[in-house]
Amino acid sequence: KSRTLCPDCRNYLVKIPSSKVAKKYFLKCVSACADMVMFWSEREKKWVLPKPKEILIERKELVPALQTEYKCPVCKKALEEYCYHKEGQAKKMLRCSDIKARTDSKHKEAIYFYTAQGWWSPKFGEMN
Repeated sequence: KSRTLCPDCRNYLVKIPSSKVAKKYFLKCVSACADMVMFWSEREKKWVLPKPKEILIERKELVPALQTEYKCPVCKKALEEYCYHKEGQAKKMLRCSDIKARTDSKHKEAIYFYTAQGWWSPKFGEMN
């Protein structure tokens, strides 16, 4: 048992081993509310309920990438603008439009992130 109480029934939660989480276990209620689970949040430094499924579905929704006029510094094919979410913020990056090439080790660093000053790459610097 853990020292954490179930937010619903106030019984102690049980530690359930799991190799899929950083803390190597999560907490589960084994009494009346058997579907109640909690996971450790490293950011909040406390046990939290899982995020609602609507938010997870919303983040996984695919937004088509937009082809740009910029060229890949490795293979010279067009770079595509890819939008994603990180830590709750919308972000943009440029990556090679050739899906197969992106798995190649030479292309791993051929990415540009959008900053207040424009496009910037950790390897190639500012976009000209």
